[in-house]
Amino acid sequence: SDVGGVKEAVVEGKTGFLVGRGDEAGFRERLARLLQDPGLRASLGEAGRRRYEEAFTLERMLRETWQVYQEVLG
Repeated sequence: SDVGGVKEAVVEGKTGFLVGRGDEAGFRERLARLLQDPGLRASLGEAGRRRYEEAFTLERMLRETWQVYQEVLG
């Protein structure tokens, strides 16, 4: 669902799908596309994994958070 910070991790149509809160029809449509297209599932999954490894690993998040603290408390 397109809530909170999910948009930071999911790039619409490239690493997954974002569906608005309460958009049941949109959710069903996207889910049906995924169920019918194994290639799409695989490509979204691979792209999502690459995005995670590039931007959201624990080590990176800790390093970037620490950097913010250092800048603020400098």
